[in-house]
Amino acid sequence: MNDIKLGQLITDDMTRDAVHIAIAPVIAAELLKPGQHVGIHEGKRASTGFPLVGIIDPFLKHDVKPGDRCFLLMYPNTVQQLRHEWSHDAFSHDDARPTPQEAMDIIKLRAEIERLQNEKREIEDDRDYGCRGC
Repeated sequence: MNDIKLGQLITDDMTRDAVHIAIAPVIAAELLKPGQHVGIHEGKRASTGFPLVGIIDPFLKHDVKPGDRCFLLMYPNTVQQLRHEWSHDAFSHDDARPTPQEAMDIIKLRAEIERLQNEKREIEDDRDYGCRGC
């Protein structure tokens, strides 16, 4: 297995591989360029005026205007855990919780699923009742 060290020059023979990179959705607090090094403030605003924690999505084809949302790629080997859910000191630990609107949407979707399941049961019961004694 290769010991991949992103952010450093390759000094040994390496082969193709894949890596996990921690990402987070952020809001641009100022005009930002793809690949620009930024820090985080207020838990989700990306800016150059704070301790640097990662780079703006380097695959974007255009600048990110203030207020636009994009992905931040965290610096390698800086997150405490990486399992598709991760933590870092620059982010609050409740980022994984749904927003109030997302929570309401989840409640509505669950209610709709329950309604549809009940409707399906009623249809199946009606069908069963109509065929009894056939």
